[in-house]
This record gives sequence, structure tokens and C-alpha cells, in this order.
Amino acid sequence: MAYFDQPELDYVRNKLTQKLVTGGMGAWFVTWTTPAFFGSVPQVIVATEMAERALAMAQELSAPAMFRYAGALEGILNGLDPLIDAKIQALRARVVALSAAPAVPAAPGADALDDPILQNGLIFWNRKALHDAAKPMLKPGGRPILLVNGVSGSGKSYTAEWLQHAKWLRAGFVLGTPVLSEDTSSGSADPGSDAAIEADLREMARQIVKALDLTPMIAQLPTMRGKDINKFVEQLSAWVLDHVPANGTVSQYWIVLDGYGKAGTSPGCRALVPALAKRATRAGPNRDRVRLVLLDFPAADLAAVKVDAHLTEETIPALCIDHVKLAIRAGMTRANQEFNDEDVNGVLETARETVAEKNIAETDPLYAYELNSALRQLLAL
Repeated sequence: MAYFDQPELDYVRNKLTQKLVTGGMGAWFVTWTTPAFFGSVPQVIVATEMAERALAMAQELSAPAMFRYAGALEGILNGLDPLIDAKIQALRARVVALSAAPAVPAAPGADALDDPILQNGLIFWNRKALHDAAKPMLKPGGRPILLVNGVSGSGKSYTAEWLQHAKWLRAGFVLGTPVLSEDTSSGSADPGSDAAIEADLREMARQIVKALDLTPMIAQLPTMRGKDINKFVEQLSAWVLDHVPANGTVSQYWIVLDGYGKAGTSPGCRALVPALAKRATRAGPNRDRVRLVLLDFPAADLAAVKVDAHLTEETIPALCIDHVKLAIRAGMTRANQEFNDEDVNGVLETARETVAEKNIAETDPLYAYELNSALRQLLAL
């Protein structure tokens, strides 16, 4: 079984290659080529080869990995302007329909959102506390802001993967592709100048709105002309959230901002985050319609806007071998395999041997990603 027939596959491949060659995929391309999605695929690769690999991986539907790359395939189609290309829109609708149900039903009485094996086969280890923090946000009246921090390599950015999993299971919300701090840098020789700060802020706002599939609104993006930085930050926060539709079939819009607390982040962009948080907590329809997820952002930066009553903070601990073993047990259970402690240790050692060939130190954050990738293949997730 495959999502597309050969003519359809050729059509998508040609569209994707064209966009990659012209640089039209922007932040989307960076997000969907991270190790979380494509394992050991090189970060720098010619556009045609990346297009081929992306589609080949997204087409991989052999049992029991039915939904392994469904999220990646939908992401590819989202980046190909489905609103103005009827053929792409129809193909995306097919992917969504085919991927609408969990690959394996949850056990009776269990919440599918607690499953450590996500729809795309990603092992979401050591995250029960994060589940408990995020699940209430899916409902009206839940706190609108989630702050996720933790040591480097603990998996903060995987939060967006769990939200993608939630999207498959709970229809009715738009999950914006994570907006990464590195993608909003203007590259100016004088990053502290008003012109560079304005460029960074406008790019950040543009990416947020585009990620929420509200691209037509970008033409209305305001400028800083005649305003100081603080006034412009306030204007942009209002502009972003006021463009979230106040009615319609979508019940929630999720904005995911990753890494805006890092050293070297544009000062304007870093200031926009608290402004968005403050705006999202104002009384009115957007308090229930907007959810803001801040990955790797210091809580102290939010103190001045006084959003504590609307904020849930989760600090993710570093991964350890016990977490990995729990993930292996979950994967073997998912595959309906009988196993004991010796079997679990055997899978772990095989995964370690695979990663050892890549000469990555266990203290390197990339090690956990590579180990996850190896386990997914060993457990046929």
C-alpha cells in the first residue's frame, strides 16, 4: 500500500524539488530535516536528493509501520501551498484521511495520548509529566502557555512531536511548524541596529503566521516606521494573535517557539515572546483559541508580563539508561513480542553497537537521537 500512485508521486517530487532549489521551503525545510525525522540523513544535501529521500521515507507504509512517516508526508504537502494547488490539497486530504486512526488501538481504559510510541513511530521516552502538563491544554479552559526546559539533549524539541501525535488523535486544532530562533536571524553585520531588529521581528512574525496556515495575512505585516522597539513588539504581538480566526471549525491554534532563550538570539525576537504570552492570556476568545509552547526559554523572561497564573512549566530531566529500557519494553509490547530482561538488554546493546559505528560520544546530545533512530528500526516502529 502507498499513499500515491507513480504519476502523483512524480508530481509531488517535482513540486518539492522546485521549491527546495528556489529556497521556498524556508523554516519548514530546516524542521523536517532534523535528526528526529530523518535519522542520519546529512543536513546539507542537494535538493533533488533530499526530495527523493523525503518522499521515499514518507511512502514507507509496510506493516507494522503504517504511520511511520505520515506526519512527514503531511508536512511535505503543507509546504507545497495546498491552498493554491488543488491537486496538492487533494493529496494532503488523502494522507490525513488514511492516517486518522491510531496504528494500534489503545488498551481499554488507557488514554492514547499517554502512548510512548507516537504515530510516526517516534519513541517518546520519559515524558509522563509532560503528558500530564500538556493534555489539559487541549481542552477549553486549559492554561494557554506551556514552558518546557531541560538540559541539552534531553529532548525539549520532541514536545512538538507529541503535539503532532495529539493532532492525529484529537481533531480540531492547527499545530504550527515549530518556529526556530536560528531561522529568524537577519545575518546583519550589526545585529543590534534598529534595522536588523525590525528585520528579525518581521521574519519571526511572518514565520508564525505562515506556520499556522494563514499565509495570505503576511501581506499585511506591519513595519516599525515611526515606532520604537517596544511599541513595535507590542504591535506585532497583537498583529499575530489578532490574525487567528475567532470562529470556524478550528478550536485551537498552537504556536511553538523553539530556542528563543538562547544566547545570541535577536533581542527583538526574544522580547516578542513575553509580549505574545501576555497577549495570549488576555480575556476574550483567544484565551481558549491560542496555545503558546515555549521550548528552551527562561521563565525569568516572563516575570515582567505576569503570566504565572496561565503558565504550566515542565523541566525535562536528562535521559538515562532506565528511560531507554522502558522505551524498548514499550516498543516490544507494541510489536506483540514476548520478552524478558535479557531480551531488553540485547536490543539495547544492538542499538548501542549501531550508534558506536558513528563515533558519537554518549555525552553528545546527538547520541540520544541516534539511539532513538536505531531503536525505531530494531523494533520496526
